[in-house]
Amino acid sequence: PGAQAAHIIPVPAGATRVAVALAWTDHAAPAGTARALVNDLDLVLEQGPSQRLPWRLRPHRDSLAFPPERAPNRLDNLEQATWEGPAPGSLSLRV
Repeated sequence: PGAQAAHIIPVPAGATRVAVALAWTDHAAPAGTARALVNDLDLVLEQGPSQRLPWRLRPHRDSLAFPPERAPNRLDNLEQATWEGPAPGSLSLRV
């Protein structure tokens, strides 16, 4: 619990978008628990002082009626983060 890993992603000059996804197989949560995920991994992209959180649907009964938002995802075992117009160099992918 609480462990982190970081990976460097090279960003070539002229790159217009970086997209990364993180997926994992999770154990079934015990019946009646409030959280669906046993192992809640968090994906964050960083470049200098800026960061991008993963996309998620809003936790609302009609979530498809709203655009996705960037926020920690506590419900799914698949997360995707994107970076539009990254500066050349590298991005740090932190899990």
